[in-house]
Amino acid sequence: MPRKGVDLHWHDAEISFLEGVMARGGREVAEAIEAAWRAGAVFDAWTEQFRLQRWLDAFEATGIDAMAIATRERETSEPLPWAHISAGVAPGYLVRERQRASAGETTPDCSFSGCTGCDVCDDLAVQIVLAGDSRG
Repeated sequence: MPRKGVDLHWHDAEISFLEGVMARGGREVAEAIEAAWRAGAVFDAWTEQFRLQRWLDAFEATGIDAMAIATRERETSEPLPWAHISAGVAPGYLVRERQRASAGETTPDCSFSGCTGCDVCDDLAVQIVLAGDSRG
């Protein structure tokens, strides 16, 4: 960067694509993951080892349309691929957050502005303690 004090960070688009497939895909992606692994996709988190073509070949060999998985619009009524795993966040909260994001609205940090209704504190018995709070 030509300006002092300016740091430029980026994320490789090919890795972002693969992350999108993994995040949005369900069990149908499992065979492709195994096929990529068998083809040598072992240390792909290391950028010098990552080869997108290995993954594309694995998707093709297993009949997976990775682009469709990564880019399709998901209905809010549709179960998420990881819905059987509880992270403590209420599904209705995720729908509300999606609507807020689509409207360009942010959700304030609950530790400073009050409960946002995600249910994590209740479900996981979390107690938010602020610096200087007498409960801490």
